[in-house]
Amino acid sequence: QLTLPDYMVPSVFVPLESMPLTPHGKIDRKALPAPKFAATAGLNLPATPTEDLLAALWTGVLKRESIGRQDNFFELGGHSLLATKLVARIREAFQVELPIRAVFEHPRLSELAAAIDAATGAVRLPPIERQAADAPKVLSFAQQRLWFLDQFEGQASATYNMPMALRLTGTLGVGALRHSLHWLLERHESLRYCFPAQDGQATVRILAMEALEALHIHDLRQLDDFCACLPPFAKACPEFAEWGGQGGFAAETFMIAEGTPPLTPLLQRGELVQALATAHAVAPFDLARGPLFKADLLLLDDNQSVLLLNMHHIASDGWSMGVFIRDWQHAYTAFAQGGQPDLPPLVIQYSDYAFWQRQWLQGEVLRQQEDYWHRQLAGHPELLELPTDKPRPSRQSFQGSEYCRSLSPDLSRAVAVFSLQQGATVFMTLLTAFFVLLSRYSRQEDICVGCGIANRTSLQSKDLIGFFVNTLVMRSQVGPQQSFIDLLQATRHTCLDAYAHQDIPFEMLVEQLQPTRSLSHSPLFQVAFVVQNNESSRPVLPGLELDFFDLDYPIAKFDLTLFVQEWDGQLHCRWEYATDLFVRETIVRMAEHFDILLAAAIGDPAQPISQLPLLTEAETQQLQAWNNTAANYPQGQTIVGLFERQVEQTPGNTALVFGNQSLSYAELNAKANQLAHYLLGLKTPEGNALLADNPLVAIAVERSLGMVIGLLAILKAGGAYVPIDPGYPPSRIQYMLEDSSAPLLLTQS
Repeated sequence: QLTLPDYMVPSVFVPLESMPLTPHGKIDRKALPAPKFAATAGLNLPATPTEDLLAALWTGVLKRESIGRQDNFFELGGHSLLATKLVARIREAFQVELPIRAVFEHPRLSELAAAIDAATGAVRLPPIERQAADAPKVLSFAQQRLWFLDQFEGQASATYNMPMALRLTGTLGVGALRHSLHWLLERHESLRYCFPAQDGQATVRILAMEALEALHIHDLRQLDDFCACLPPFAKACPEFAEWGGQGGFAAETFMIAEGTPPLTPLLQRGELVQALATAHAVAPFDLARGPLFKADLLLLDDNQSVLLLNMHHIASDGWSMGVFIRDWQHAYTAFAQGGQPDLPPLVIQYSDYAFWQRQWLQGEVLRQQEDYWHRQLAGHPELLELPTDKPRPSRQSFQGSEYCRSLSPDLSRAVAVFSLQQGATVFMTLLTAFFVLLSRYSRQEDICVGCGIANRTSLQSKDLIGFFVNTLVMRSQVGPQQSFIDLLQATRHTCLDAYAHQDIPFEMLVEQLQPTRSLSHSPLFQVAFVVQNNESSRPVLPGLELDFFDLDYPIAKFDLTLFVQEWDGQLHCRWEYATDLFVRETIVRMAEHFDILLAAAIGDPAQPISQLPLLTEAETQQLQAWNNTAANYPQGQTIVGLFERQVEQTPGNTALVFGNQSLSYAELNAKANQLAHYLLGLKTPEGNALLADNPLVAIAVERSLGMVIGLLAILKAGGAYVPIDPGYPPSRIQYMLEDSSAPLLLTQS
């Protein structure tokens, strides 16, 4: 502690005789024992019943064994998503409605306990109750919008697919895998939904288990015989047109057409697997018929396989993926060991939440939420006008790509420390920097960005798979002279207010605000920002090593989305962009600019935003080279002298053109000399020269040959001209004449 800053001092030390290693000789992080944390505030134990119960809730949320009453929620590893979990547990335990902002405003245990004790009269969310088995099912507001978008796009879009691919190395229990996925489909009815239309409206139907195939198995171990005959793979390869159907695929599907030259031996099974994974990821779902979940297993050899998973967003979200992995891991382990899964049954299903949402969100509760968002988004900009590489198409295609770039470990740590110092989360700090970046790029000060929020405000929803996530529109006024600290505090206030009014679905908000609709861009915002701090979703299965398989998923829901995720103490950024608008090089530069701007803002947060650097060192050097325009010009020469030299060199060349009129250098010089001699001959009433001592001479002439003749004549007569637009109001012309004290005005009759 004498040599290291606080954030670099470990919170706990765990002695080990040796480091556990993987078969590859690397440190096996999963085998490391969990550290035993003590309270960070000197074991100052809770002093009241409220503090005691609240400490128990913190222990569960933060995964700590002991909590002191002066401990800080965010210093112990809390963030906005964990704050959402905590608020849900507080609601359940204390029967009190506490906004998320209370956790930010009272981060210490004792302070938050006092806020809970003082909370009275707040609106309480009613519990979600299970519907009768034969009760009609309804769509949630979010599902309703996705169904509408699916109808609008012609039911052939992969825009809202949620694919995942896992490479499995080791001894795979195929039977256990099939049984575990079947168990998951039974446990979570949202994975069995489909949405047929009836009288133009969406309805909900639950598919029977006997109508579903939980897992499709494809044996690629015998493909070597015709691997050399495979066609080149591409996203639109017709050989994959039937992929995604219930029948799987056959080897003959991949035979090339007659006359097609054979491929080189470079095309191996790995390229086939990559192509299949991509085709699986982008195959559209049929929302009317279902199923909206599919799993395909590619057997590569006796110890290696790839599991392809995909589900439609209407049935799942980011939080749900963590639930899926956790439940699947539990079920597979149980079946692989000859047992049965023993998770407690779910109290409710997603359809119960959808019915509850439509019943609860109405009346005065809905009006309060609507009033806030009407005020917050009044007069919002229709479009964030980022400079694009291509003209915006009349209709979004949702074709996209992505670029990944990580912040340095030092910058990642600096962001975390700075956020704690400012009483903000890492999300808030990064969002503030993103606001500045977008403002600088677009030259707009009013910026709207879409941010996803888990929306699991009820504790009953935490173990469900379903489409709960909501989108909040974060709006910022980025003043150039504002400091980064001031803008961060404004962003913090905006976020906390938005969290307190997060219940109104984005789709309902769009209906209420009725923004200008366009097929070329999304309403209310076109750029999104997401910090992915869901719990780790990497499964651990007995006898297997699992790694995520990289997918080529060429989809972008918005013009630009910045995803940020923290692992191993480092912030990793993924820039998803619409290829209809941007080329990769532009996004690479934008990511570099974000790094530079963020580092400068953290390093000197008090300086005005307009002074924060943006360009890389190479770009700065390029600008300096472009602006190095120094040149040797003749010294001691006047404009008149240089002009007359040109007259001597090319007297007959055209010097001046206006409409269908022109003058040669000699003609222009002669007319200017004639007018100059006339000006020099003008006298005052006292008989003195009017243009003595290099006076100012006003000239108010429309654009013409005469204007240039007049300018040259004034200069030849030794004066300086004061140009006046003849279209100015008389009072303005009068002011300019009096202010300049010009003794003479040249004008046209």
